[in-house]
Amino acid sequence: MKKMTLCLMLILTLVFPVVVSATEVSTEIVAQADVAQIGDTKYTKIEEALDAAMGTDEKVVLLSNATLAGTYKVTDNLTIDLAGFNISATNKLFEVKGAEFTVEGKGMLEETTPDYAPIYVYGSDDENASNYTVINVGKDVTLKGWCGIMIKNSTNNHAYGVVVNAEGTMISEKDSGGVTGSGVYVNGFIKDTEKYPVINLNSATISTSNGTGVYGAGFAKWNITDTKITAYEMGVGIKSGIFTLDNVDITVNGPYALPTGNGNGINATGAAIQIEEYKSYAGKIDLTINSGNFTSENNSALLEYTTSVDGVTFIENIAINGGTFNSAEEKDVITLSDSFKTTITDGFITGGTFSSDVSSYIPAYYVCNKSNSNYVVQKLHDIKVNYTEGGKASSDVIRAYEGRKIGLEIAPDKDYEVKEIKITDASGKTNVITEHYFTMPNSPVTVDVTFAKVVKQEVTVP
Repeated sequence: MKKMTLCLMLILTLVFPVVVSATEVSTEIVAQADVAQIGDTKYTKIEEALDAAMGTDEKVVLLSNATLAGTYKVTDNLTIDLAGFNISATNKLFEVKGAEFTVEGKGMLEETTPDYAPIYVYGSDDENASNYTVINVGKDVTLKGWCGIMIKNSTNNHAYGVVVNAEGTMISEKDSGGVTGSGVYVNGFIKDTEKYPVINLNSATISTSNGTGVYGAGFAKWNITDTKITAYEMGVGIKSGIFTLDNVDITVNGPYALPTGNGNGINATGAAIQIEEYKSYAGKIDLTINSGNFTSENNSALLEYTTSVDGVTFIENIAINGGTFNSAEEKDVITLSDSFKTTITDGFITGGTFSSDVSSYIPAYYVCNKSNSNYVVQKLHDIKVNYTEGGKASSDVIRAYEGRKIGLEIAPDKDYEVKEIKITDASGKTNVITEHYFTMPNSPVTVDVTFAKVVKQEVTVP
C-alpha cells in the first residue's frame, strides 16, 4: 500500500508540477561591483575609498562610474584619479576646506541637478593662512555644473589661503530655476584686497551656452594663460580683483544689452570682457591684457561702466599690451565710462589689433594705424643717426613704428664719399646696407654713416 501511495505521488508530481512563489525562492547575495581602489584594496562604495585615502599620500583610482550620496566634505589632503570614469551627485560634489584636493586623469565631476559646483571651496578666517585650501584640476578633467569651481566666503566673509590651479574643462549650465552660472566664480562677499584667493587657469577650456566664462565678483588674483573661453553672456565678468590675461581666446555670442548695475550679480551685455563698478563690492579693479583674441559678436570686446552716481571709478589700472580685439560691426571695440576716461592721464593701450579706432587711448610715442579693416597700435622707436667727418646724414623721421620705410638723407662733402651705412638695433644686431633707406625693426636703431676721402688715381702721361 505504501509503494502504491508513493507511486501515485510521483505520477501527480510529474503531471502537476509544484508552483513555488517568488517569495519562496532562495536569495543569493550578489557581490557589488568595485568602484574604486587604493593600491591593492578595492571598494564598492566611493565614500569608503575617499575616507580611506584622505589625509594620506595614497590616491583613489576609479574602477567605474560612481555616484555620491551627497556632498563629500574634504577636510584633509585627497587625490582622485578618475582613470576614464565619472563621479556625479545631485549637486555640490566636493566641499573643500583646509586641504589640498587634486583631481587628475580623464573623466568628469558632474552635478546632475546644477545648483552650486562640483568643487565648492572655502578659505580660512586666519589672515596668516597660506595654502590653506589648494585645488588642483588636471588637464583631462571636466567639471560640469552651475559653476565648475565656486569660491565661497566664510561666515566672516573671508577666503584666506585659497589657491586654485586648473588646467581642465569647465562647463556651466543653468540651475533648476533657470539662473545662469559661470565656469569659475568668486563670491562677491570676499572683499579682502590683501592675502586674497589666487586663481591660476592654465591651458583651461571654459564653455557655457547660456552663461559667463569667469565671474570675479569678489576680490581675487586671476592669472589666465593659454585658455579658451566660449560664452553667451560675457567671457570675463569683473567687479573686483586683479586680472592678467596671456594668450586667452574669448568668444561671446550672446545678444547686445545696455549695461545696468546689479547689487547681487552682473547683468549680461554680450561683451567679451565686462567691467562693472559697484560700490558694495571690493572694486580695486586691475586688468592687464598681454595677448590673445577677444571677440564679441554683438557688443564691444571690452566694456567698462560705473553705477556710481557721483562718477567715482573703482579701477586701479587697465593695460592692454597686445592682442586682437573684435566687436560687432556697429560697436566701438572698446567702450569706457566718462568717469574712467577722466582718470586717464596717459594712454593705456600699447599694442594690439582692433576693429575700430582706439587712437584716443594710446600714450605718447605710439601710433594707431589703419591696416585693411583694422587698426594696429605700435610703438614709435627712436632713430639715432651718427656720421663721421666728411659729410652729413639724417633720417626723414626721428621716430618710427615697426615696418615703416625710413629714408636717409646722406650728403658727402667735396672729395668725400660714403664708405659704409650700418644699422644697429637695441639687441646689438647689425645690418650693413647700400641703399639710402631701411625698414624699421621693432626696436630703437642707431644709424652709423662712415665717410671716406675719395682716392684720386694719378694719371701717368706717356
